[in-house]
Amino acid sequence: MSWEGQVQGTKMKPESIHSRILYNDDRILVYNKPNRKAVHNGPKVGKTIYQQLEEANITPVYPVHRLDRDTTGVLLFAKDHEMANYLSSLMKHHKILRSYLALTIGVPEQTKGEIGGIIGHFNRNGRWQMGMTKRITSNNRDTVSRYRVLKTYLDAMSMIELQPITGAKHQLKVHCAQLLKTPIFGDNKYAPKALMHSDLAQRLTGQSFGWNPVHLHAHRILLPEYKQTNDLVITAPLPTYFLATLMRIDPTHSIVRGQLLRKIK
Repeated sequence: MSWEGQVQGTKMKPESIHSRILYNDDRILVYNKPNRKAVHNGPKVGKTIYQQLEEANITPVYPVHRLDRDTTGVLLFAKDHEMANYLSSLMKHHKILRSYLALTIGVPEQTKGEIGGIIGHFNRNGRWQMGMTKRITSNNRDTVSRYRVLKTYLDAMSMIELQPITGAKHQLKVHCAQLLKTPIFGDNKYAPKALMHSDLAQRLTGQSFGWNPVHLHAHRILLPEYKQTNDLVITAPLPTYFLATLMRIDPTHSIVRGQLLRKIK
């Protein structure tokens, strides 16, 4: 798999939808989700990924997992109910491995580790969002993520590989912001307000923190012993805005040259 390729604009045409297919056979489809596109119906989401696939005559497909509207990258669909149930079971038992890349403000104290705790739903100043809590309720979720720092920039920003073991809503965003204390660049929902328009992001990227897309990308997925043979690994290229940010931070960035990809294989 390659990092080459570019993310199209948010207005997708049928031919560009086909170009975003990373893998396709008789049982599954793997799609490279763009930014600001929802997987499922909801208020103010516009046309969903499923509806776009339907318009391009790529149906039926059944989403196996979710990606937030502002998260890009690998999105797995099953093509029949039997495969959907099988993959959902693998996901539930943490057999499907997923790897994300996140550009964060700040550097974690440890270069790698396992983090987690209970995530709950809160109304903060009239705004609903997720957050770490000690309360155990039927609606709260116990969560676990693994991480490792791949690269740091002037001790002010980091490229982090994240592996969610569980799958709670906004899990990686909350873990980065509240446990690692390194919010994801562009995430104006969970970042402390002090970082929103700090000179830190502007100095490194030339842009204010809150005026960027969320730099969280579902980089890779591994299906174990797919079709009773070898593991199937699918990789999605970084979106152009993510690459552009990295180039502003470091014009000789190893991820562009492919060196970082080899490190995390």
